[in-house]
Amino acid sequence: MFFLNYSQEELDRAYNQRAYAPNQEQVELHLQRRSQEARQRLGMPRRQSYGSSPAEKLDIFQSHTTPAPTVFSRVDASVALGGS
Repeated sequence: MFFLNYSQEELDRAYNQRAYAPNQEQVELHLQRRSQEARQRLGMPRRQSYGSSPAEKLDIFQSHTTPAPTVFSRVDASVALGGS
């Protein structure tokens, strides 16, 4: 028993993103294309650390419009780093 009477297997199943998004590969390819398009339009981002590990970095893109829109994005690091 690990958490709230769930077994490790039950926890692993609950956090398996592929079970909830069977088209995950297509979504990832789409996001990669969109990211590439954004970098072509905006240039490379400034990298800002928000923690001590190498994975804890935020990409900050400079806007070319005034007033610049503010966009916040949350990324689940375990999923972004290939976890399930």
